[in-house]
Amino acid sequence: KRRFLAELVVVTPPLSAADAQLTSPLCVGWGEADPNEGSLAQHKYFALTERPQLLEIEVDARRRRKKKRSRADGDEGDEDERVVVGANVPLLWLRVDPHLEWAARVRWTGRAEPRWSGQPEFMCREQLENDRDVASQQEAAAALATFPTHSA
Repeated sequence: KRRFLAELVVVTPPLSAADAQLTSPLCVGWGEADPNEGSLAQHKYFALTERPQLLEIEVDARRRRKKKRSRADGDEGDEDERVVVGANVPLLWLRVDPHLEWAARVRWTGRAEPRWSGQPEFMCREQLENDRDVASQQEAAAALATFPTHSA
């Protein structure tokens, strides 16, 4: 099985002794392309033990497309799945703390805009169109408003 690896570096401020007792694992959510459903939301919990810490997320790197086989007599036969490796980026979107379990503010590096979600425009569009979580859709819409293009 071919996998795509996304890396995310989390930098948290130093915690006092009282704060360290209240920490819980951090959830990271993402969307993967699913041939049957269109998109598939995934999540994984990470224990934050180091500062900064590298989080690695494995995503299925295969994109599946259905292809109908036709028979010699003109009838359409069974559908075959054809796997296309590397056709597109299989990671559709990425969210830090999608279940809103932490009272924390996420700041992405790269742009000064505070509403930017840290993702490219196409990932924000995928998140808005395919993630069923309302908070996620609101986050994606706010992030899309930061892009200067007409398609956003």
